[in-house]
Amino acid sequence: MGTLVLALCGRALAASEVMTLKSQNGTALTARILNCDGTTLTLSRESDQKTFTLPLARLDAASQEAVKSWMTQGGNLVEKFEISVDTGKSRRTTGQEDFDDKRVNLDPFITLRNANPNLGTRAAKVTVLFLGRPVSDGSAIHVFKKSTFDLPSLPALGSQSFRVGTISSAYDDRGYAQFGARYLGYVVMVHDAEGKTLYDSTSVPAPLVATHGLAFLTLSEQATYDRELRLATR
Repeated sequence: MGTLVLALCGRALAASEVMTLKSQNGTALTARILNCDGTTLTLSRESDQKTFTLPLARLDAASQEAVKSWMTQGGNLVEKFEISVDTGKSRRTTGQEDFDDKRVNLDPFITLRNANPNLGTRAAKVTVLFLGRPVSDGSAIHVFKKSTFDLPSLPALGSQSFRVGTISSAYDDRGYAQFGARYLGYVVMVHDAEGKTLYDSTSVPAPLVATHGLAFLTLSEQATYDRELRLATR
């Protein structure tokens, strides 16, 4: 049990963690910790995935210290968010643009909410990309806007909103003078500061994050990429 405690203290912990814990009478239990309020543990037993609660005081001293270490390092924090996106899409144009041109007009507003009524969330980064489809290549992706925000730990049922900034870009998909990109959709990713762990995400079209994941973090604003997210050659 002492070796396990040292291993836990030396790395970042997941929101739930598998530990082998011992009771005061020496009985061992391997389970995934789902929650701890400082008094009561909620566990999922590894042998059969049965969920149950257990008083923290029933564990021996070493096991109690392992659980407290897990809590201190953020293991008791939520990594699931409700993500809503208001694109602010409009069809407004100006009298200065060419009559044949069309225009992408967006004023995005992003809200992240912690739906858990008891626990706070993990502090994280939020990266938002608004994407277009070049009229000259229906398989490519153009990045209209890319923004990254700091997301503080949200309290139970708390929320945080971000404004991305206006996006306006002209395109023409008719005739011989085709140029620009139509609006395609967006990607919102909640991730760690290093960009190595994806906590939560949403995208339109839906398969974007499922296909490419954290690779979106490597893209640059106002650049165009092929379907494998490789920078397109001009």
